[in-house]
Amino acid sequence: MSTEASAPAMWDHLKKIYEFMESHSEETTDNEQSIKVYEGFTTRMFQEASVPVPYYGKILDALTEMGCISQLRRGGGTSPSMWALWKPPEYDAYMVIHRKEPINPKIGKSQVLEQRMDALEARLQGLDIARALGDFQIQMDELRSELKEVKDEVRSSEAGGRTEHAGVPQG
Repeated sequence: MSTEASAPAMWDHLKKIYEFMESHSEETTDNEQSIKVYEGFTTRMFQEASVPVPYYGKILDALTEMGCISQLRRGGGTSPSMWALWKPPEYDAYMVIHRKEPINPKIGKSQVLEQRMDALEARLQGLDIARALGDFQIQMDELRSELKEVKDEVRSSEAGGRTEHAGVPQG
């Protein structure tokens, strides 16, 4: 049986990174919902939190998979990354994601699903998906219409250029 006391080092690193992000985050409002946002250089964060950088991808993937964080903006070079913090990681959810046997598999799986649903609801709060898709379809139809007009104009000007060059009909 696995317990948090005998958890792999990866779990400790994962908690440490989430806690670092949380302690360095700022509260912001998005669609009238208050969320915590961490902005910074991710590799530098690992160094400051004393977590080996090779764990970088695995830890961020696990936190994302559990619905704890989501990337708002990808960083690189001189541009910092931006992450939304939704909820702290839970040990059973971590164990389920990494296909290890949790204390109670049914509770662990339900906690993972609950975390994912909560994170999804938080991200979609205030978003009318049907309306957004309808608006998207209208925009696509308008773009198709504009594209057709441009193509017709190009064809028309090309056809005009082929039939007459310097007053001499071309064939």
